[in-house]
Amino acid sequence: MRASTRQPLVEQPPLHNPTGSRYAVTSMANASDASRQPAELPDNYLTMRARDNRFQTTSRGARHESEQITANRNVETELPHGEFSMSLYPPPAELPTTVFSKLPEAFSDPNRASAWIDANKPGQQAASFLEGPSFDRHGNLYVTDIPHGRVFRITPDGEWTLIADYDGWPNGLRVHRDGRIFITDYRLGIIELDATTGAISEVLTHVKSESFKGVNDLVFDAQGRLYFTDQGQSGMHDPTGCVYRYCLESGRLDRLLNNCPSPNGLVLNPEESVLYVGMTRGNAVWRVPIFPDGSTSKVSVFTQLAGGASGADGLAMDIDGNLSVCDAGNGSVWIFTKWGEPLYRIRSCTGGRTTTNLAYGGAENKSLFITESDTGSILRAELPTAGRTMYGLS
Repeated sequence: MRASTRQPLVEQPPLHNPTGSRYAVTSMANASDASRQPAELPDNYLTMRARDNRFQTTSRGARHESEQITANRNVETELPHGEFSMSLYPPPAELPTTVFSKLPEAFSDPNRASAWIDANKPGQQAASFLEGPSFDRHGNLYVTDIPHGRVFRITPDGEWTLIADYDGWPNGLRVHRDGRIFITDYRLGIIELDATTGAISEVLTHVKSESFKGVNDLVFDAQGRLYFTDQGQSGMHDPTGCVYRYCLESGRLDRLLNNCPSPNGLVLNPEESVLYVGMTRGNAVWRVPIFPDGSTSKVSVFTQLAGGASGADGLAMDIDGNLSVCDAGNGSVWIFTKWGEPLYRIRSCTGGRTTTNLAYGGAENKSLFITESDTGSILRAELPTAGRTMYGLS
């Protein structure tokens, strides 16, 4: 008889949470059938078991004087055999989306060659890859098309106009208070776009003569200083992406972070005391405190996404400090409170999974406009709380 290859039951020591409750996490994915029943545990312990590719969480009692944590509640989630994950929060409420507008056929050519597509989506065709949504004072929405070097303006009625077509890879876009348009171009660095003529000009192309890895997204603070991410091909294998702050008036450039696994979207909280940065390949959002002297310290993981083919992409902020996070691999936007608690999940109505970036707009600034790059669509979701007014509209 061949000896069993199953591993014995593995138990981890109790975990402490800030309220004082204690939990035991027990993985039974590889335990023998005879050992699937856990030993008797106190009422405030949490037991987990994975069976037949499904994962079950059971909270027994959870009777703590200061809280009632998922008491007598069972949750099952589809997971690969032998793996499990957990969340201490209930599933967030879901909000629907509609298609606000879609890239017109006149601008759609899936056979158009692009070195960006060859490098990032080998063997595939893409008529566009939309990014960088940002509004001007007239309610027009600007979006970029990375692989084909295009920038579009979309009217409030959903009409598209091509305002720039150049040799570059434009990604993030923000409108300055004076009407200038700034773009993070992966190849060229920080550039400025003249929306009337379509001409581009260089703003910042290097750091002390060293080229950027490949800039990704940007945001202005209330003083007009520009924060941007330098992502390149960084990731978990090479966590060397950077976050910078640039003063347009003085030309001063500060590197705030240089250890990022694929820094992407970024946004400031309403008090501008915290910068949030999406780490795509790390499937997380980092919290970066910004001190009065401009320095930072005690950088932490604000929230960890569940995982998938991609990760956290574009970010947006509302007036209450709630953070919206594009999940580029799961066709969703997640909204978290400033404490990291999940509030909403917004799903793409197109079936596309590449929700890349987003911006608040519409009546009372309570609509969230989302670029869905699989289908070349702009989605729209209605929210109860208004978005924070961006620098360009303040």
